[in-house]
Amino acid sequence: MSSSEKRRCSSKRNPACSLEFSLIGTKCYHFSNEATNWDEAYYDCLGKNSSLAILSNAKEEKYLRNFLKRHYRAFGEKNRWIGGKFDWKNDQWVWAETGEKLSYRAFAKSPPKDKRLLQWTCIVMDSSRKNKWTFKSCMQRNNYICQKQPRHSIRIRKKFNIRICKRSASQLNENQKKKCLKLVGGYGGKNFQIFQHRSYKHQNQLRII
Repeated sequence: MSSSEKRRCSSKRNPACSLEFSLIGTKCYHFSNEATNWDEAYYDCLGKNSSLAILSNAKEEKYLRNFLKRHYRAFGEKNRWIGGKFDWKNDQWVWAETGEKLSYRAFAKSPPKDKRLLQWTCIVMDSSRKNKWTFKSCMQRNNYICQKQPRHSIRIRKKFNIRICKRSASQLNENQKKKCLKLVGGYGGKNFQIFQHRSYKHQNQLRII
């Protein structure tokens, strides 16, 4: 990764995360530059006071995939180990760090039911499958993703949909009314139409300039 690419990616860094980690959603993630087998990746993450990434729901997985998509030039299209592996003894996929069975899965294709085909297999985010999960031999060398909790809790603000300002006062709560007054100058159909007219006029002026 070039220095300019590192600077672009560092824009996602946050004081809530240590230097090598980027804040994505509500967790801190580290993307390795080197490729190792799964066991080496597991212990390298432990050495960074973290674990191989545990993606326990669709939201976390989506945040990570979107980040890799936006920064593919910096990070490259590489397979990356995460913390899931097949537990041969109990015939199930688990998160190695906790031993818990996977409650959420994002496999590009369902793994075979014959566990003989899954011996010594671990989960990667597969760049050839838009970073959906696939399973590979744990001895294969891939880049990897470490994860840890931020230093303080992170709250993600929901984007405000300005179109709700079309609604009448009786359909809005007090917080929505305040935001509409600040952004649009009021609420209800008439105020929103005036805002749209001004916005359209301003855009046309910018085009002329």
